[in-house]
Amino acid sequence: MASRNGKLPEEMLAEARRQLQLYEKNGKEIHLRQACEKGWGASVQAVFRELGRKPRRHRETLQAFETVSLQRKDDFIARMGATADGLHNCFYHADTPPRIVEASLKDVERLISTLKDKRKAK
Repeated sequence: MASRNGKLPEEMLAEARRQLQLYEKNGKEIHLRQACEKGWGASVQAVFRELGRKPRRHRETLQAFETVSLQRKDDFIARMGATADGLHNCFYHADTPPRIVEASLKDVERLISTLKDKRKAK
């Protein structure tokens, strides 16, 4: 399921990584902010793709992580709600060190893969 901007979670993650590389190259805060926001978007889109619908409001996002976590009996998905929320917070404050953003994006990749693998197993 694509996001409102028509991008799949995998595409959003690739863009997040590209933005992080730009930040590491030129130090411009906007790139760090965009890396975080794209990472947040990728994780949210992956979870809502699992639910078969698009998010309507921001406040639905953490509930969606919890719902999918309970359905799949996978605490990693619940923890990813907090990781995604941290990425979203970085968009507004740009206070997350790049190494933490990079690690968070690796977790987003794992989330996307986990949900894909579990969909295939259905």
